[in-house]
Amino acid sequence: MQHLGRTLEPPERKYLEYRTGMGTIYVKYSALEPLSRVDGVIFDCDGVLIDEKTSYDKVIQEVTAFLTHMLTGYTVDASSIRQETIYDIRAIGSFNNDANTIQLLVEWLVDRISAELDDKVWERMAELRSKTFTEMPNILQSSGNISGPLVESWLRELSRKVASFSGSAAGLTTLEEKIGIDMQLTNMVKDVLKPGGRYGESLLTTVFDEAFYGSENVQNVRNAGPFFSFTGKLDEEKLIVSRDTLEKLSLHGIRLGICTGRGSWETWRTLGEFSRYFVKEACMFISDYINIDPVKYSYLEKPSPIPLLEALKGLGGDEPKLYVGNSAEDHIMFQRALSSQENLLFAGVTDNDYRRLDYMFENEADLILASVNQLAKVFQLLREE
Repeated sequence: MQHLGRTLEPPERKYLEYRTGMGTIYVKYSALEPLSRVDGVIFDCDGVLIDEKTSYDKVIQEVTAFLTHMLTGYTVDASSIRQETIYDIRAIGSFNNDANTIQLLVEWLVDRISAELDDKVWERMAELRSKTFTEMPNILQSSGNISGPLVESWLRELSRKVASFSGSAAGLTTLEEKIGIDMQLTNMVKDVLKPGGRYGESLLTTVFDEAFYGSENVQNVRNAGPFFSFTGKLDEEKLIVSRDTLEKLSLHGIRLGICTGRGSWETWRTLGEFSRYFVKEACMFISDYINIDPVKYSYLEKPSPIPLLEALKGLGGDEPKLYVGNSAEDHIMFQRALSSQENLLFAGVTDNDYRRLDYMFENEADLILASVNQLAKVFQLLREE
């Protein structure tokens, strides 16, 4: 394997290093042989195939600001919702569902507003929880603006509190109990948001869906609504994966699938003509099930291994398979799947983020990529041996 790259120093390190224009590839010594035999790859979507920074990340910021204003009357600038805090929450490994991230952010901000600015937000939420979506705007009188620096300081505090849970897969309930928020107030927030419910029933789900799809498009996906007025972020999404990468993987005889928390409608829409490269039987879209029945299908949410195992069934064959993800929940899901699928490897995509790189090293990912578009090069080099 001499031309794959030089050995990392010091020599006891477990990886080979190969430098490319997109960043450095790291290949674990023990994974060299099974990687050379891989005949199927399952991809996560966000941050791997599709750039979520212009869609889901923006939706989290917009919806958090919108719901915080609705529940408290105070205006929060969406740009003050720190992306660093969003990433810190995702690093826990149990927040693949962005609605859960929004819920935690809103609970925290409402708690801070109540404690430091206005203890009357209880009264506002007590009135809101008995209102329909169409009635809610009638009590949305503004209580004033909160400065960006104050919001950012509150969120830095939240980041510090969740940091110790990184990679733990701790659930939302555990965090609520540990980070020091008023649980009576938080239960009031839940009464208004009705998290975990369907579109048209849950305020959180309804606002999230309209902010992502756009109020004009949501009827096509949910067969109901709209209830609010959002332009949507779906059309701003950009692809990360290139046609060249998908073409070369296919030429290597590698079958391709998807395992993602997204729904199928938006995924195929963004992938467009690239959809033809994927084996449809090997594609699992968790959101499709959650939207049918959030309670019944909640067990499918990452880091549950079930969606990944189902996607792997669609690929078939006895040779090793590779799962490509970029987050803690992706890696935890992979680890849990190993008890049922031993012939499975994990590739971590870092996007040249040092925190993700550290996580992948610490958890000994079999393959570490700066970009998914380096994957075809890996198979090319391995199969030249």
